[in-house]
Amino acid sequence: PIVVMVDNCPGGLGPLRRRHLEYGDSPVGERYLSFLCDELKPAIDKEFRTLVGPEYTASMGASMGGLCSFLAMWRRSEVFGNCACLSPVFQAPLVAEVVFGGTRLKDLAPRIYIDNGGDTDERRVAAVDFGDGINPGYFWLDTQLQPGVDAMIAALELHDLQYEYFRDPGGRHNERGWAKRIDRPLLHLYGKREYRQDARHRLQRHTAPAP
Repeated sequence: PIVVMVDNCPGGLGPLRRRHLEYGDSPVGERYLSFLCDELKPAIDKEFRTLVGPEYTASMGASMGGLCSFLAMWRRSEVFGNCACLSPVFQAPLVAEVVFGGTRLKDLAPRIYIDNGGDTDERRVAAVDFGDGINPGYFWLDTQLQPGVDAMIAALELHDLQYEYFRDPGGRHNERGWAKRIDRPLLHLYGKREYRQDARHRLQRHTAPAP
């Protein structure tokens, strides 16, 4: 696949970082999504030999970017037919939209991948991991975001939609944590067809064994 990495810009509005505004479910987020779909995507298709259909196009992001990735599939499914959401910040209004309108995804049959880390019965997130260097991440955040992930999964299951969910016990909310499991969303989005046939929701609640 062709991978397009969109940098997030510095700056913001007071304590809000610019990416928090752009990736969120808000008017600013809608404008950012319009930029991705109506400006950037056509420019990529013009420059490279791409398969332009939504079934060949996926969005992927982590944290607020995970929310943005789902929004891209949910709001602009004519462009992004699939999504991968790593440690996503799912919020109540979006979950409610999926609860009341998720049936429309059945005909689209998107490939949906969701994962996160956080505290589990097997392992808790260490407050300090020297392997992270200067980027320790928010060690508590995936645990704090778990109710939103659970709510989104319940919304998808309400409509009998396919997805893959992976839980990484003790996984941290930072780039190093996401890099350790980056193969899973890529395989789900672009793996062979038989891989997806097993991606039925009740068969795909994977949890990594605790070391």
